[in-house]
Amino acid sequence: MFTVITAVAVASIGLSCNKPTSTNLVGRYKAERSYGLEFLELRTNGTYVQVFTNSTTLQTNIGTWTLQPPTLTLKSALIFDDGLNRPATHVVTNDWRLDTKWVFNIWVLGDGHAESFVQITPENQ
Repeated sequence: MFTVITAVAVASIGLSCNKPTSTNLVGRYKAERSYGLEFLELRTNGTYVQVFTNSTTLQTNIGTWTLQPPTLTLKSALIFDDGLNRPATHVVTNDWRLDTKWVFNIWVLGDGHAESFVQITPENQ
């Protein structure tokens, strides 16, 4: 019993020990949706590049991002998902607030509705 409790405590510490900063969130992310792929690149200068692609579409958007931990905000992001993991009927531009989480040594960005963005690393490319 003590071993299980210890393992859970260590895992919990490992999941939450990294706090999001503008420096450690910089990088490339991918969200695999049932209707296409969405890529996000957070750059050190506070800008981002957002790309959505599927068999018929390739859309690119550029904007700025800010961080007020634990929330990352993409200014003027294109919203491709209707919030129910389906393609949006009309793609809109809006500020998109994403929660940041450190999970198993990678950053995960999500809003609780659409499929989350997962940081791209050499191990998961």
